[in-house]
Amino acid sequence: MAPMRVDPAPAAPGPARSVGRAVTKRCIAHPRSNAFTTTIIDKALSKYPYPIPSREEILGVLRTTEQPLAGNDIAEALAIKRQEHEGFFKRLGAMERDGQIRLDKRGYYQLAHPSDFVAGRVQGHRDGYGFLIRDDAGDDLFVSNAEMQKVMHNDRVLARVTGYDRRGRPEAHIVEVTERANKRVIGRLLNENGAWIVAPEDKRIGHDILVTQTGKVKPKSGQVVSIELTDFPSRHSQPVGKIVEVLGDIDDPGMEIEIAVRKYGVPHRFSDAALAQAAELPDEVRAADSRQRVDLCDVPLVTIDGEDARDFDDAVYCEPIRIGRQNGFRLLVAIADVSHYVADGDALDHDALERSTSVYFPRRVIPMLPEKLSNGLCSLNPDVDRCTLVCDMVINARGDIKAYQFYPAVMHSAARLTYTEVAAILSNTKGPEAARRAALLTHLQNLYGVFKMLLLAREKRGAIDFDTTETYIVCNAQGKIEQILPRQQCMLAANVCAADFLKRNKHPGLYRVHAGPTEEKLANLRAFLRGFGLTLGGGDKPHASDYAALMKPVRDRPDATMLQTMLLRSMQQAVYSPDNIGHFGLAYETYAHFTSPIRRYPDLLTHRAIRAVLAGKKYQPHVSGDVELNTSLAPHARVPKRDDGRPRGRSQDAIWEELGLHCSANERRADEASRDVEAWLKCYFMRDKLGEEYGGMISGVTPFGIFVQLDSLFIEGLVHVTELGADYFQYDEIKNELRGERTGIRFRLSERVRVQVSRVDLDARKIDFRLVREASAKPTARATTRSVPVTGAVADEVNDRGPHVRPLAASDGGPRGKKAAPAPSAHIKEAHATRAAAKQRPSAGAGANGRVLYGFHAVTARLRHDASSIEEILYDPTRRDRRMHDFLQAAQSSGVRLIAAEDARLHGLAGTHRHQGVVARATDLPLAQNLVELLDALPGPALLLVLDGVTDPHNLGACLRVADVAGAHAVIAPRDRAVGLNSTAIKVASGAAETVPYITVTNLARTLRELKDAGVWVIGTAGDAERSLYDTALDGPVALVMGAEGEGMRRLTRETCDDLMRIPMMGSVESLNVSVASGVCLFEAVRQRNIIKNQ
Repeated sequence: MAPMRVDPAPAAPGPARSVGRAVTKRCIAHPRSNAFTTTIIDKALSKYPYPIPSREEILGVLRTTEQPLAGNDIAEALAIKRQEHEGFFKRLGAMERDGQIRLDKRGYYQLAHPSDFVAGRVQGHRDGYGFLIRDDAGDDLFVSNAEMQKVMHNDRVLARVTGYDRRGRPEAHIVEVTERANKRVIGRLLNENGAWIVAPEDKRIGHDILVTQTGKVKPKSGQVVSIELTDFPSRHSQPVGKIVEVLGDIDDPGMEIEIAVRKYGVPHRFSDAALAQAAELPDEVRAADSRQRVDLCDVPLVTIDGEDARDFDDAVYCEPIRIGRQNGFRLLVAIADVSHYVADGDALDHDALERSTSVYFPRRVIPMLPEKLSNGLCSLNPDVDRCTLVCDMVINARGDIKAYQFYPAVMHSAARLTYTEVAAILSNTKGPEAARRAALLTHLQNLYGVFKMLLLAREKRGAIDFDTTETYIVCNAQGKIEQILPRQQCMLAANVCAADFLKRNKHPGLYRVHAGPTEEKLANLRAFLRGFGLTLGGGDKPHASDYAALMKPVRDRPDATMLQTMLLRSMQQAVYSPDNIGHFGLAYETYAHFTSPIRRYPDLLTHRAIRAVLAGKKYQPHVSGDVELNTSLAPHARVPKRDDGRPRGRSQDAIWEELGLHCSANERRADEASRDVEAWLKCYFMRDKLGEEYGGMISGVTPFGIFVQLDSLFIEGLVHVTELGADYFQYDEIKNELRGERTGIRFRLSERVRVQVSRVDLDARKIDFRLVREASAKPTARATTRSVPVTGAVADEVNDRGPHVRPLAASDGGPRGKKAAPAPSAHIKEAHATRAAAKQRPSAGAGANGRVLYGFHAVTARLRHDASSIEEILYDPTRRDRRMHDFLQAAQSSGVRLIAAEDARLHGLAGTHRHQGVVARATDLPLAQNLVELLDALPGPALLLVLDGVTDPHNLGACLRVADVAGAHAVIAPRDRAVGLNSTAIKVASGAAETVPYITVTNLARTLRELKDAGVWVIGTAGDAERSLYDTALDGPVALVMGAEGEGMRRLTRETCDDLMRIPMMGSVESLNVSVASGVCLFEAVRQRNIIKNQ
């Protein structure tokens, strides 16, 4: 479904069913109306009858002068009336308290001293807290949930350090928001308590956004919309916005891409001016375009790309020559001359700069330039003339570039070749592919000859060559990327020449730079390698050749994947910068991007700089005032200072520095958007695989669990530490392993395990596994390694369970440099193909043998129910209140072993959950019973609660709790599309998980039919049912079926029910949380049964 654009209008959508998301306590809506305005919100949030200037307005007045100002002077400057002074001076007092302003000795107000503040960008977390990424590259500051109410993810702020949280992390207090990053937000439209809100798709934004306008088209609850913010959040108010675009339903084909481009702010519509300019361009090269260009139309230049490539921005030709007494080659690399058609500062350039790069998704590309250029006039298509900028090189037998020159030319592509076709020709020069391209065979053999020479120089230079696998590339049968072909090495050579050309001519430009490993990462890597008997050469400052030398013996080892992963993680990311510090991974002293101007803006800048030098001029980039450069690149990712004693180059113009940051940040943005779509498709593919078992390899180890990559699928998920067994696992950051304190069992990178898919969360793009068995994680001697503390953001990523690490190839010339939209791998194709017809699969058996319980309620309930099942209880000895005293006495009287443990150890077991100072290791009690036996053993009519697709563990725990209180005989749920009885559900249940039988079934509809055959009346709940709850007989054997939050019962479940009933809603609220609805229905059944019993 194509996205619709919506013109804002002051209308609100009609009533719609809730999808079960709770409105935060800050949400203020009229109790009897679906429509409300900003005026109502402002009045509800304001204590004073007169408007008070915002903090930003007050700070703006103080910034206009260096002299302190009296409060009355500020009030006069802001035209504040006398009756408004009370609220105004209270705001000044709050700003002084928060450190935004301060009083001098005379009682005058002035800005707080800049040294008191820390500037940076806020990074939100899905659990509500966040971190301040400092501009000065200092340690991240923790931002509490309360402080995050003032800001949104990616906002720029000023803050001050107020102290430390209970984990010892420096904590930030937000003083001022200097830049709002989220002008528009993409999310799901929901109706809650009569109010319309948008729940952001980016879970790092922790605010629901109140809707004041929805436009002429009335969207439905649950649809995906884009909202423009009109009011930003503060400590006491929610953000407010108006709907500007309705994208459609969440399951519409391609919706994951529509969401990703808006979620990450990827420009996806060309401006009218750019499209108009593109339309005026010719369809072919004109005679005037060919003037003052070298005519290469008779040279058999060819393009070599993937099978599904649509834009061809480079062509190659090679011929043998003599260099003195030695043989060599002349290599021509012709690159599309985009700069001829896209002038600096015009409409096309404006849009290209804003995008900076093409973005590649499975089945879709968002190009940097309109299709008229990217696939037409600038694309080196076969059998048509095209304008190019040529790098003409002379290469000797050692692979050294002895000479080069650049010149504009016009060419006529002799053929459009594919990687597969060239590989087939070179591997069998007498085969059918070679016969079909007989005229080009000699040229391709020359190309392969120069490739081998360049490869020899690469090896001599010591460039790093990692064997990596990327899931979005079509791979061979072994899942590996196909062999590097000649074209790639030719592109590297041309890029080196372009960088050298700029350097020799002392012309500013953007280099592609890659710094070496940091001291900290290098120390960790060396310590890790020592455990495997390996050593990285180079001392404190290794070169790429040291990495390459280590890779040779590693490549054939069975643990090569793990070792390569660790080597990759020790490196930094490549960026664009006018300061040339070299490229560590490629082992080049000078390197730039030149060969892809159709899809990368830095390449276009390089072309303009080269053309300027050739014309005897200097190129100065022009950035119009309406272009907002992206400077969000984290300080630690920017170009570091030299530490090798050589002077570091200086930028000749600040604009080049800003352009480098902008292009680097937008490159990260494109990668994040692509990864987001890939993660969604993987989750979609796996969502009907719940309960299935797979073999896999441990791909990541963290304090909160292990990440496992499934064989052949290259899909990764988390096995949480609580699923690893009834043990306390110590995390060794250096060795990258978890080791059981009692059992000695350890989990390390690259070791093989077998897992079962237990949970798939499409919204969060997360997959959870349950450990079935450890194939190679064998017990060792009792561990003595001390737990390694983890500081900063990593310590709190226990719920951020996406792909643990995405390896960064050090080489920018590897397979990631493909221009065409990479074809999706098999599982991504299947995810697209099965979206409209997803089917349920039966679930396999249970998972781990032990369980960790935390919190007083959960542990006390197990003590009362079956104390013998508790192996030991760990408690915080520093907590000495009455509750802990009574608990310890009860535990001692039950004969359970008690162990005093430090807070870090308790956190290691409970993760981010609140353990209240109490954690227990216990064996699992049976989670399911035989339904027939349970019914036969009941003394009276059955009272069963059936949950159809409840996915929130808090809701499941609350349902178990209310079932226990109401005396329900069992809770029944499907094994798939349900949360399962995890630690969170058990804690919320407050002991009910130990007393109420929780029965999971493979096929819910079949189970309901079996209940009906056994004489149980199956009654479903639905908002549109004709019969009321109070008109339904519940005094006999009944099974009450509750649907999922918002979605209700599935169609087959609904059709299987004997009858449907609704809960009467007397107020404006249109729905209830599933646990509340369960309680209402269960207690009505109890009331009716008591009436019968007392008659």
